Amino acid sequence: LLNAIFAKMEAEPPAREELEAFIESVYAERESAEAAQKAVPAVRGVPVGDGPEGARARRCYSHVDELQTNFPASEIERISHQTNVTNMFDIFANTVKTYPDNDFYGTSPEAGKPFTFQSYTQVNDRVARVAGGLTSLGIKKQQFVGVMLDTSPEWGIIELALWRQAMVPVTLYSTYGKEAIGYIVNHAELEVLFTSKKSVGMLSEILSECPNLKRIIYVGDKSELEGVNLRNLEISFFSELEKSDAVDPCLASSDDIALVIYTSGTTGNPKGVVHKHSGMVAMVAGSITLLPFTPDDRHMAFLPMAHIMEQFIEGLLYAVGGSIGFWSGDIRLLMQDVGALRPTKFIAVPRLLNRLYVQLRGAFSALEGAKKAIFDAAMASKKAWLAKGVYKSFYDLFVFKKAAAALGGRCGLLATGSAPIDPGMLEFFRIVFSCPVVEGYGMTEVLITNLTYVTDVKTRSHVGPPCPAVEVKLVDVPDMNYLTSTTPPRGEVCFRGPMNLAGYYKDPEKTKEALDEDGWFHSGDIGEFYEDGSLRLVDRIKHIFKLSQGEYVAPEKLEQLFVHSKYVAQIFVNGNSLQSCLVCVVVPDPAVVASALKEFGASNEEELFTNEEFKKAVLKDIDTIGRGAGSFGFEIPRDVRFVNTPFETLNLLTPTFKMKRNEARKQFDALTQE
Repeated sequence: LLNAIFAKMEAEPPAREELEAFIESVYAERESAEAAQKAVPAVRGVPVGDGPEGARARRCYSHVDELQTNFPASEIERISHQTNVTNMFDIFANTVKTYPDNDFYGTSPEAGKPFTFQSYTQVNDRVARVAGGLTSLGIKKQQFVGVMLDTSPEWGIIELALWRQAMVPVTLYSTYGKEAIGYIVNHAELEVLFTSKKSVGMLSEILSECPNLKRIIYVGDKSELEGVNLRNLEISFFSELEKSDAVDPCLASSDDIALVIYTSGTTGNPKGVVHKHSGMVAMVAGSITLLPFTPDDRHMAFLPMAHIMEQFIEGLLYAVGGSIGFWSGDIRLLMQDVGALRPTKFIAVPRLLNRLYVQLRGAFSALEGAKKAIFDAAMASKKAWLAKGVYKSFYDLFVFKKAAAALGGRCGLLATGSAPIDPGMLEFFRIVFSCPVVEGYGMTEVLITNLTYVTDVKTRSHVGPPCPAVEVKLVDVPDMNYLTSTTPPRGEVCFRGPMNLAGYYKDPEKTKEALDEDGWFHSGDIGEFYEDGSLRLVDRIKHIFKLSQGEYVAPEKLEQLFVHSKYVAQIFVNGNSLQSCLVCVVVPDPAVVASALKEFGASNEEELFTNEEFKKAVLKDIDTIGRGAGSFGFEIPRDVRFVNTPFETLNLLTPTFKMKRNEARKQFDALTQE
């Protein structure tokens, strides 16, 4: 093994300076890791209040007596400039004064090409001019303005310009269909809407149904509107707003509305979630103490800015003076964008990480002989050091260097959220990318509520303790036998604190359903507390179903597990109270289909999908994965159906890649009951 390692190092020798610096950093991390882990107490989510132990709320250990609502400027140097913060624009303005020449927004002419950046001062100038243009159009303080754009610098500049004048961005996903667009435009009574080439055609088809809409502000070239019938709408152009004269800011109070986010919605019409500036500030201030963001950090922006997760990350970046690079817009070329930007922080949804995991696992699994021996030794060594909080290893120089290059080669933090993810996968990424992997939890209605810590290297599944700006409790769901009196306590997850929504726009009934008299938001998620106060999610109440023998099944948890099968690209687990076992619908991995056609003697996909031996192979692999993870027998599907059309093409995923379960059931019920 040593001879093979030396041979590899001779074939691909690191530069002397690189080697010396790396060795020094490894030893430094080993010396500091133990102290870093000891700095965090064993119990991180501390029980508070009266009542039975399991039913008591949990708060972050650092804010047991009082929830955090603003920046602890005097305590942390990297945010010491964040003083007198009342609204979200204050955060940006403070950073402009402190880091005027730092890179802020970056773009690339095409995927894989170098990024060029504008400084905080340059972006602030654009924001001020757009704000002046909006004011000249007669838009008033607290007026709602729709933003239906892909993630881009323009999206961010528009939002900051609106906040500069105390106006209110209303988010619309650029992937919405006509029905959802029309509903939001009418429900929010939007008179002004930012849009672009991607959505303007669809918008033109529903203008007759949107009598309130008076003006669109187009982001793009004027020539792109040729042939588009916009009826009697007034048309302005973003490029023209940028030529306007700046006006004095008209800043919002903490109690003013900051944002209306229309939920991506797995059922029914989108709901308009109203957040005040006080809540948005608490979101950033209450999490930045847990996440080591600095002015040197760089983030790859590709998640929808209409979603709270991207809003959260970008808020953290401009709170500390970090930079944001915007992707080229093609998910197929995302990793080329990442390679060119070389982010220091990489934020991704589990669906993307699942794909990356399968690719890397496949590459490592193909190793043989000495290479496999080196890899196995590296994994074992790094896993042992990881248990002590040490991420770096000498193996990184020649075993994991190419894998780390997938994220640009300098990623210092990988973060994920919005859906459950396998803890084994997170450990794999910690080893391969040699950096902390943080899992977060939140909802549109309550922003970011829980975060695992960068020092947390445990492999069990959880989303961490409460953030300093929120308290979390569980409430009994007796019909489903989820009780806070059990060990561990289980129940519906509820939140209270400054980040809670102010309400659902124009929907007092749903607001009353979600927020109880004591101010607790009832999430509809089932969770349990570990002994250290960390929260583990089980599933959504409305997604859990019962089989004919009375067993409750949490399908999302199982789907996150079974997607690791080599045969599976996407999976939907289905069942009901009339069935004794589960059936799954699988979109097979295209690479596996190509080889399976030969292996199972099928002439085409249709023939393969009805081949009993192929079905047995898929079910056997799923069974192995399930039993290896400790799943009960009733949680493992006993039959499988195949479709060759991705779920997003069938319109079964939200813009944030969550399954529309009701739609999926309608689509696949007949198929799974054959």
